[in-house]
Parts: sequence; structure tokens; C-alpha cells
Amino acid sequence: KAYVGSMYSDRSFTGKFTKPDICVADVQSPTHGQWLQRVSEYLNIPYFAFSHVYWTEVMGDHHIDYYVTQFYEFIEWMEKQTGLKWNEEKFLQGYMNFWRVKQLWSEITSYQKTFPAPLDLRLIANLLAPTVYLTLERDSVTLYEQLLEEVRERVEHKIGATPNERFRLAYQTVPQWHHLRDLRYIEGYGASFVAGGYVFWFGSDWFERLFWSI
Repeated sequence: KAYVGSMYSDRSFTGKFTKPDICVADVQSPTHGQWLQRVSEYLNIPYFAFSHVYWTEVMGDHHIDYYVTQFYEFIEWMEKQTGLKWNEEKFLQGYMNFWRVKQLWSEITSYQKTFPAPLDLRLIANLLAPTVYLTLERDSVTLYEQLLEEVRERVEHKIGATPNERFRLAYQTVPQWHHLRDLRYIEGYGASFVAGGYVFWFGSDWFERLFWSI
């Protein structure tokens, strides 16, 4: 939504809006697909949408076949749009980085069950971005390996994100990105948001079920 607003106003936090060459959406809900479809129509650029599959504990072949078919269509579409050939070696390297990032994020957030919690929701929300936007990069793997070591040290020495932590809260929905500093208010009462369904979702559990089903 903010991206669409940036496009219409021709402004961004780095200056003028940067026009993309291609729009690719993973349509997890109708609104997700509509955001980039509107960008594609407004800027007159190509658009491809993946129909998202919500995995369950029991993965059927039809789930996998449905998604794999879309990937083959996407590869062919991208080759036509860019004039470049599919590079399987780069894909596999990117996928291994992707998997490692998800695995590391799951392990990092698993330490939130310790007392005191080494991170709080404000820190977790700020550290989340590479698990979404930079999962294919080796630098993201390095970042989370270093973060995991720091979190382990904090747990070992009982260093909590919130001084004098007494009350532990869970945040159910999307963090208020524009006012994360407001989360500091409860620290004065010894309380901390130590968990959140949205920020934990980007770990590896969902992808692990897919991986082992394949």
C-alpha cells in the first residue's frame, strides 16, 4: 500500500520513485495481487502472479504439482521478458541461501522462550526484513549467523532486551511499522512483547513441510 502511494506521488524515502522493470506477486490474498497489478497497469510494465498455496500438515501431490507448474510457466515467461536464459546453478545457490536464512531465523526466534527474552518485538521487527526481501543473498546468511551467535551470548549471560522483565506479552498481528517506538511504552512497567505470530511466521517451519513433502 505504501509502495503504491509512493508510485502515485513519485516520492520515496530515497528521493524520487524508482520504476521497476517487472512486477511479480505471490498472491497470498486478493489484496496482494491487486497492489502490484495496479503498479503494472499504471506504469505499463509486465506482471506475473503466483497463486499462493496454503500448506497443511499433510502435503498432497496436487499441492506440489500446482506450484511447480506455475514455476515452469514463470521461467518461460521471464526468459521472454528479459531475453536471458534460466541459470539452474544460480537458482540452486539462491535456494540454499533461502533455506539457510529461514532456518536461522527460526532458531533465533526460538530463544524468545528463555527468560529474560534476548530480543523484543521492536528489535525483531527491524531484523525481519532480510527474511522477506533478501533471502537469496549470501550476506543475509552471514547476518543471521552473526545474530544467532549474539542471541546465544545474551541468553547465556541473561541479557534481556527489556530491563527488569516481569510481564511477557505476545503480539498477534502485523506490527505498527510507522510507530515501533511506541512499543517501548510498556517497558516502563517491566513488560515486553516477546513473541508475535506475524514476525515468527517467516521462519522455516512452513517451508520445512514443503521441503520434506517434495
